[in-house]
Amino acid sequence: MGTQKQQHTANIPRGADEWTLTELANELKMPEPTLYSWIKKGQVRARQIKVDTRSFWIITANKQELEELRKLRTINRTWIKPVAEPMQ
Repeated sequence: MGTQKQQHTANIPRGADEWTLTELANELKMPEPTLYSWIKKGQVRARQIKVDTRSFWIITANKQELEELRKLRTINRTWIKPVAEPMQ
């Protein structure tokens, strides 16, 4: 049976190597918001579909792309902090 969300995603038509956002986030062991930001930045191939009244992101990622995404996930990110003006 599964949860209501799982029941909805079971009915999503998809091709080979296609994942829902939740499935791929689970596969890559990463937060969904991070994967969503990758969609918005164009770092993954994705399309949005509607099933009944709900929208879902479908992401295409084959074995090679999964490995590349895993590597991307492990890259250390550096954050640029603005330098504070000295107080006078």
